[in-house]
Amino acid sequence: MAQIHLIQGNFKLSSQSLELCLSHNFEIREHPLYHLIKAQAQRKMGQLQEAIQTLQMAMSLCAVKRTGSSTKRQSKRVELSSADCVSVFLELAEALWLNGEQHEAAKVMQDAINEFTGTPEELRVTIANADLALMRGDTELALSMLRNITPEQPYYIQAKEKMADIYLNHRKEKRLYPELAIEVYEQALKKNPKDGAVASKIGKALVKTHNYVKAINYYEAALKSGQQNFLRYDLADLLMKLRQYERCEKVLQEALTHDPVNELLLLTEDCRYLVLLAKVQSKVNKNDEALLSLQRVSRVSFSLK
Repeated sequence: MAQIHLIQGNFKLSSQSLELCLSHNFEIREHPLYHLIKAQAQRKMGQLQEAIQTLQMAMSLCAVKRTGSSTKRQSKRVELSSADCVSVFLELAEALWLNGEQHEAAKVMQDAINEFTGTPEELRVTIANADLALMRGDTELALSMLRNITPEQPYYIQAKEKMADIYLNHRKEKRLYPELAIEVYEQALKKNPKDGAVASKIGKALVKTHNYVKAINYYEAALKSGQQNFLRYDLADLLMKLRQYERCEKVLQEALTHDPVNELLLLTEDCRYLVLLAKVQSKVNKNDEALLSLQRVSRVSFSLK
């Protein structure tokens, strides 16, 4: 439950949930994951010094695990996955850096490199190391690290997304940003053509750099192929923002023209379409039609209950 609160951004509730767990089972303090979650919540709440101390405790527990201690106390501990163990290193390095302890942060990062080189988690360390280079203002070093991650390796997409972000936000090279972002998203889409999140990112990368015409053309081509119907909302939303209300309304009406459905996902999509349709209609003073659209939202919402 503490992890769920953390993901949802409820950091105080996450900490309270951990304390509740501790009151029921004091041995939970022997698990590095307890300290990792606690530290993540502390860092998010701005409690950097406390987070560092908590992570150092987690590191000590990870160290006991890695040395293979056979003591009775060690045998009671729950095994920590290598992914979580990497997270302890990386969280500590980031917390130290944010606390102004750059030298200590670099030492922890080097320890992580030494510990996880040659393991499946090595590339996570590389990406985090690139983040530290960015914090130092060394964009070239960060890009150099990220370029070494090849398409067949895990975390390739995350590395290329970070490269694209560097070009956009650090190097201010808008042209390179969409080229790189779209390249990596298209590669990901080839592997999984039904991945709506990736397909949506292609259009959003174009919108982010104000390539609106290209974005509209991409959405329309994808819709014509019949494979990316989930992009219809993105297209309509973009058309509305560009004040192309007539085209937007047409796209939404097409989306809502179908046989009656009972599936939760399709009903939810209809609600989104109808809310956007009502907004568009109100923009062009079709107030009666906007009211009808909102009434349809109420009926569809009732079907979801």
